[in-house]
Amino acid sequence: MSTRLSGIAAFCIFLLTAPVARAAVMVYDINAWIDTTDYLIIHNSTLQWEHTTSGSPAGTHSGPHPTVISSTLDGIPQMSAVNWNQTWPSPLPSDAFSSIFSPLTPALTNSDDLVASVIKVSGRGTPSIFQQPSLSNDYTLIVQFTDGFNSSAFLDAQITVVPEPNIIGIIAVAGLFAMSNKRRGKTRATAST
Repeated sequence: MSTRLSGIAAFCIFLLTAPVARAAVMVYDINAWIDTTDYLIIHNSTLQWEHTTSGSPAGTHSGPHPTVISSTLDGIPQMSAVNWNQTWPSPLPSDAFSSIFSPLTPALTNSDDLVASVIKVSGRGTPSIFQQPSLSNDYTLIVQFTDGFNSSAFLDAQITVVPEPNIIGIIAVAGLFAMSNKRRGKTRATAST
């Protein structure tokens, strides 16, 4: 029985650690001129803004102002202060999409479950995650940039995308420990009788 448990333990540890070893940490620094609220859509190796509110779309109020992109992959710089001069349709519809930026490096992977987070580095306003990337949305990450003040200003946000912990592996390891403790309890009970 102990050989079987050690084999299960080795398999569970493999499940728990293998995906994390393969997946990389992607960090995108996005510096944009925001008037009201805009949504940054990150899909594969592309970026695109969506504007659905009143006010001016990203980069247009008192502009034009480019969106400035920097990125790293596992801490290694990939893009450094790249200007994206996004354009918008005219006249502007109520739900408008900017031109597409490509190629984004590193591309947002679609091979693992990912978890994204965002923090404000500097500027005015608030960034937040609007949609996490997943299989159901074709691994599309959407980050909301909201100014919330009169007029417009730069908002510098850092978006970090990391591999999600392997839940199956965690459950398997927890089950293994439960089985191990149950087995030890039976052994102690047998020995004491």
